[in-house]
Amino acid sequence: LQKLESLGWTNALHGQSPTSTGWANLDEQQLNRYLYDSRAFFAALGLRSGLDCCSYPNGNYGASRSSYIYNTVGKYCRVARTIINSTSDTYDSPDPLLIRVGDDFYCDAGNTAATVVANLSRVASYGG
Repeated sequence: LQKLESLGWTNALHGQSPTSTGWANLDEQQLNRYLYDSRAFFAALGLRSGLDCCSYPNGNYGASRSSYIYNTVGKYCRVARTIINSTSDTYDSPDPLLIRVGDDFYCDAGNTAATVVANLSRVASYGG
């Protein structure tokens, strides 16, 4: 994360989700605690990017601007990424908490360095 930031990339809070519902498996208090702790973790690493950005797990922001997920994220983040189009939000929504992107990748402990480099190059080639 520190290397990516030094290269100009922006990190974002994310987290794991055991289901397709994303952070809906957490109640509002748990989500507040998770986001607070995640920001503290980034700050402890000396990261400046990502403190106010998140990517909703599985793209799920609660499917409306009135959901506790969307509103809780808004307390901590200026921008947030989703992959879900709801019936009430268009793809080109100007809402900074509902930025939609077309290409990304997951980086976890099982990835080799070559896989990470290939995925970064692929995403960068699309302007990601």
